[in-house]
Amino acid sequence: MEIINKLKRLFWIINVWFFSRATLLFIGWAANLRIPGGNPSQPWPMAKASIIFTMWDRYDSQWYLVIAKYGYNIPYKSHYSPQAFFPLYPMCIALVHKLAKIPYVVAGVIISNIFSLLPYFFYMN
Repeated sequence: MEIINKLKRLFWIINVWFFSRATLLFIGWAANLRIPGGNPSQPWPMAKASIIFTMWDRYDSQWYLVIAKYGYNIPYKSHYSPQAFFPLYPMCIALVHKLAKIPYVVAGVIISNIFSLLPYFFYMN
């Protein structure tokens, strides 16, 4: 009986996660159509990927992506410092990028979604 309850909770968690991601994806897509993106907030260029992924490439995510790509020695002039960002997330992005040969922004979205599910699996025990 306990296994059935755990499976029900797991099914519920995955459903909530999936529908929340689908809702956020739709809202982000609709917002990008309605309010087109302007200049990036940082001095480096935006990623070359589908709008489904680049709509999440804003503000601090740009820092994490450029740290994943270049490390903390960023080749762009900025009056901000990359040392304010902890290295675990950029290291995970770089690892997924190298293993899967996908753009950094896509790797970042994948890592973020995996990290968002991890607490629920710890809750399951």
